[in-house]
Amino acid sequence: MPDSGPAGGGARPICDGWERGYLAVMKSTGTDTAGDDLPVDPDELRVVPFLAALDSDELAPLAGEARRETFPARTTLCRRGEVGDTLIVVERGCVLLYVDRPGDPAGIVRIVGPGETFGECSLLAGNGSPVTAETFDPSVLILIPIEPLRALVERRVDVTVAALRYISTRLRHLLTQVSSLKTRTTTQRLAAHLASRAAVMEGTAEVPLRYGKSLLARELGMQPETFSRAMMKLQSVGVRYRRSRDAFFVEDVALLRRFCEEDGDG
Repeated sequence: MPDSGPAGGGARPICDGWERGYLAVMKSTGTDTAGDDLPVDPDELRVVPFLAALDSDELAPLAGEARRETFPARTTLCRRGEVGDTLIVVERGCVLLYVDRPGDPAGIVRIVGPGETFGECSLLAGNGSPVTAETFDPSVLILIPIEPLRALVERRVDVTVAALRYISTRLRHLLTQVSSLKTRTTTQRLAAHLASRAAVMEGTAEVPLRYGKSLLARELGMQPETFSRAMMKLQSVGVRYRRSRDAFFVEDVALLRRFCEEDGDG
């Protein structure tokens, strides 16, 4: 049952049915809900990786059952262990997925930003959510009910394969994160993140920040002061943070990738 942070509040439930206090919470937090009445266009659902190959006519029935809603910051959307009934697309804002206390850097599993999705485990009937999901800032989300989505996946073999491939990719990414936490220094973890988001494999690159440095530090399992030290150490391999562009400039992506694999202290 979602709530708006530790104070409790009554935001509209996602994982556990509907009712109670949604509009009251929106009004009390000053959250703009004007866009909530906008219908979901079938083309908007193509941001879901395993739906990308479907045309508008095929997605129209699912879009008709999806809805767009606005949530204030620090709204708990789903708690770990609850059975979810929604696949969620982040349209604006970002959502933290964590397995422990939200203030514990080691507990952050993933930060979901605009154009990304979460809740795929709901496709597996009866599975409880492996994480707690909480909005970090005021967020606009597209909520896709899981039953019609599951029916579509089961009806189309190509979509089934695409969904399994996507879930497998998410699992491999999680395993890479765990391996990185265990085998890489804090500086190498930041380097690996920047290298993975660079648009090229070698040469120069600019890597924009998707969200603030403090939030990125939490995603990488660091305290803010540790993150600052890692930024300074990366200057030795040609990485500079450009405040005016809110982005990292990498002089040599190939060199940065090699640095990720070196032995050293963080």
